[in-house]
Amino acid sequence: DYYPKTEVQLCLVHQMRNSAKYVTHTDLREVMKDLKVVYQTPSEQKGLEALELAREKWNKKYPAIFRSWDKNWDRLANIY
Repeated sequence: DYYPKTEVQLCLVHQMRNSAKYVTHTDLREVMKDLKVVYQTPSEQKGLEALELAREKWNKKYPAIFRSWDKNWDRLANIY
């Protein structure tokens, strides 16, 4: 490795698109609005809190979204 301390950040656009593919058209706008809050927060802790709020609201209907966010969180959280 030439840059061993390099952190790879996943693209939020791709994460959001991946999330959107699991959501029905009728819920799409609201789910995307709730997920957008996750990456607009000023800190990782606030981002996690926003993710938990979205999970409480949508996990029963769309659990695949949150499996993906959980799996990728370490590389998504580099935005903070």
